[in-house]
Amino acid sequence: MKATKNKEIDKLKYENSLDEYKCNKCRDLRFIIKDNEAIACTCKALREAEEILLSSGISEEFRKKNFDNFNYSYDMN
Repeated sequence: MKATKNKEIDKLKYENSLDEYKCNKCRDLRFIIKDNEAIACTCKALREAEEILLSSGISEEFRKKNFDNFNYSYDMN
């Protein structure tokens, strides 16, 4: 447990040392401290959705599939 916390702290330190962030509001921490309270950043839900999609194993090619480009024709030959 302590090793995990240390890894998380090291990750946060590294992320804070970067000059560029995906989200400049929270500096990629997903939370903003306001009035001594941690508030979820607007990017948090999007980041979590991105992580779920990446871990799902759905390929980039398959992600392009949708009902608008689905081919309904079926060749019985």
